[in-house]
Amino acid sequence: RFEIPEKIKVQYVKTTPKDYESLIDIHSEDIEDYYNTKIADFRVRKMYKAAHILFRSEAKNDNLEESIKSEEQAKQKANDVLKKIRNGTSFSELAKKYSDDSDSGKDGGSLGEFPEGMMVTEFENALKKLKPKETSEPIKTSYGYHIIRLDKITPERIKPLEEVKEEIITKLKDNKTRQKMRRVVKHVYRSAKDDQDLMRAAQENNLSTQTTPFISREDHVDPNIGSNPEFFNQAFLLEDNKVGEPVVTLESAFVMKVVN
Repeated sequence: RFEIPEKIKVQYVKTTPKDYESLIDIHSEDIEDYYNTKIADFRVRKMYKAAHILFRSEAKNDNLEESIKSEEQAKQKANDVLKKIRNGTSFSELAKKYSDDSDSGKDGGSLGEFPEGMMVTEFENALKKLKPKETSEPIKTSYGYHIIRLDKITPERIKPLEEVKEEIITKLKDNKTRQKMRRVVKHVYRSAKDDQDLMRAAQENNLSTQTTPFISREDHVDPNIGSNPEFFNQAFLLEDNKVGEPVVTLESAFVMKVVN
């Protein structure tokens, strides 16, 4: 069957949050209220900077004796390397030579900086007992035995208001401009639905209407509308010359009617 696809023209009003940026004032009390309400969002977790040397023990599911032997060998290697560290050999060089964690091993064992709670429990517990620049005894985890060096601790903190002020202003502006956008298209819709005159309703709200070329479900490219499934889904469900309810996304809002 070679049916001609349905084609329609859509008259629409479009508005975006950006249209209202110049109308939005952010007051100091707004900033302070947001900061105090969202204070948990500004918590920076305790951070560790550490390095390790890993000695894997290979578990043999079908051979308990071999598993125990492998674990003992890993522990012995860890103890031998720890002695070298205690005797002044470079931790980084030993990590490059002996670590079974190839990713960190090539960087001298460095794990970089990471937040508290990221590592397995046994590893974390060992970190908590160390002071910066101290090296642990071999610690057993599900990965094997680790020698851990703690390089730095950055305590948990709450970012002060001044540090996050610009971030808060941006968020408040985003919220308020989107709210304004939603209110405006609701006004347009309420005004237009009585007599279906979208152009008049748009002008009352200092907006203008635009009209698409003929579009079909398969071919509806319009740069001004963009990739907006909600817009086109509504367009092909509307009766001719009936104003549809607002279609609102984070980036834009529309009121439309089909004008074939």
